[in-house]
Amino acid sequence: MIDFVDNYLLNKSSSLVFVTSDSGQAVSDILRHYPSSSMTITGPILHIDRFDRQSPTICEGFIKVIADFYLLGECQTSLLSNSGFSSWANQRRENPNEELYRYNENLGQMRKVT
Repeated sequence: MIDFVDNYLLNKSSSLVFVTSDSGQAVSDILRHYPSSSMTITGPILHIDRFDRQSPTICEGFIKVIADFYLLGECQTSLLSNSGFSSWANQRRENPNEELYRYNENLGQMRKVT
């Protein structure tokens, strides 16, 4: 995925990469790889369908989820995983089928969605 983003950013000099993931390591890797052209929303990672009601960070986690969902819907280009979260957030975009790419885990490649 990083190779795809590297090539994409070569053609879009003013692009900013918004990254969200349920993997803190993946977020850290992207932020480290693109230190001046990436951003994320900090906070605890929470799965909205699997969470501990007793967790002291549950409210912060849900605020992060809502903010991530909103910002994903504002992106001009979307790189989706096989996540329902990213697919639903993508539907908020003004043109949800334009500049849409999906990561194929079996091939390890990004593919344009047509």
